Amino acid sequence: MNTPQNDNPTSSDSPRKETNLVSRSGFLARRTRELAQQVRDLNLADGLEVVFPDKNLEAAVREALEKPEGPLTRGDLKRLDDELAADKAGIENLFGLDHAINLTKLWLSSNQISDLSPLASLTNLIELRLSSNQISDISPLTLNVANLNLKIL
Repeated sequence: MNTPQNDNPTSSDSPRKETNLVSRSGFLARRTRELAQQVRDLNLADGLEVVFPDKNLEAAVREALEKPEGPLTRGDLKRLDDELAADKAGIENLFGLDHAINLTKLWLSSNQISDLSPLASLTNLIELRLSSNQISDISPLTLNVANLNLKIL
């Protein structure tokens, strides 16, 4: 005689299974965070080349890094940890600068800049000068406002 099988676990089995699943998921979450940190620490991406669509910005970065030729890498841009002064340089496009994550001061007055989105990743900025540009939206800087001295006139 066949007896119907109950798909529901007994009440004594359920808490044990749930506790076991919770401890496993907690372990997996911790391990995932640990592995992600190890990958960040390896700096594998530091050797990747950064391309600057704006050659005037690239020239200013090369001057600041004292690297007149050769590929510019993410590691090179991480070395920009103080200031980059590129006032009146004819800069229109900031893409590429988003890898200069240690930059603290950026002076870009009197250029033709309108898009600030590449600056969103520059969370170490404490001073940013952007006067005399074509900027209408500063919302990409919302992550930076806690410590940022912003000058747009």
